[in-house]
Amino acid sequence: MSAPKRVFLIDDDEDDRFIFEEALHELGYAVECDYAPDATSALNKLQDNNTPLPDFIFLDLNMPTISGKQFLATIKQLPRLLHIPIIILTTSENYDDRAETQKLGAAHFMIKPHSINRLSHSLDELLSKEIKWETAENNRLASKSK
Repeated sequence: MSAPKRVFLIDDDEDDRFIFEEALHELGYAVECDYAPDATSALNKLQDNNTPLPDFIFLDLNMPTISGKQFLATIKQLPRLLHIPIIILTTSENYDDRAETQKLGAAHFMIKPHSINRLSHSLDELLSKEIKWETAENNRLASKSK
């Protein structure tokens, strides 16, 4: 049996965090989830060497104080966290948001589905497949070798 996937959700909306947890529960396999209600709390947790690093970070764009884009730019400067795929999970359907977060190093841009079942299905697609996730570090290394 393989180890459970570890995911970390950064979202200031308590209802969205609850829906995310319910969608993970529907997957039928082991997924450990940790949460942060804002970018500052998330950075504190992720930089704590006693906390296991997640396999995936799910990041809301629209948060108070530090936006998801600002957090993404910050986290992609931290060598310990570069390898972790960051999935933008947002209500924004704005193409510029998608393009900007991709440029900042997001691995995937996902619009929040309107039902737990659809979210669960999307999470299953992302978590269960052995995808070679593109990260800012992979892209940087690839461009250096050319």
